[in-house]
Amino acid sequence: MRIDPPGGAWTEAAENFYLLVKGQMKAWLESIFNLNESIYESPERLSGEVMGNLEIQVEFLLSSLD
Repeated sequence: MRIDPPGGAWTEAAENFYLLVKGQMKAWLESIFNLNESIYESPERLSGEVMGNLEIQVEFLLSSLD
């Protein structure tokens, strides 16, 4: 049995949120894999950079839910 989602504003809002999350996850993954090569010299610096990028992305996503 197939259930069709409700239409109208709800569907548009859900689609916009999906696109926002998709775009932010893409940007987050790119930021991890395109890090400045100098930080690979130190695992601590790499970890700090990745965590910083993740924190920024999570804060942005949470703020967009308001």
